[in-house]
Amino acid sequence: MNDINLFTLDADHTLIDAANVISKNYARCVVVMQGDKVIGVLSEGDILRALIQNASTLSPIKTFVNHNFKMLTEKSISKAAEFIKEYGITLIPIVDKDLKLLDVITLQDVMDELV
Repeated sequence: MNDINLFTLDADHTLIDAANVISKNYARCVVVMQGDKVIGVLSEGDILRALIQNASTLSPIKTFVNHNFKMLTEKSISKAAEFIKEYGITLIPIVDKDLKLLDVITLQDVMDELV
């Protein structure tokens, strides 16, 4: 099980906060939370696109979050591997029926399992 605190930020945090978390978790994205619920993900690419559009590094991430994200309701390395292959994603939240975050599966988790 991953330490989900390394992969999450509240929606009111800034782009620079997200970049700092991403630099430490090596998953190239963060799960964006509103209270105890997942509302989306924010990737390095999302941050770059925001900056190209002249966003401030102090802009809240909720402005740039991807609400159309892939998730699982149970830990399944095989399903995560399918998502990674099909969509090119590096982090998959595992949530319950109320979108509360239970865990995450990273690209590294999949590689560790398959190699």
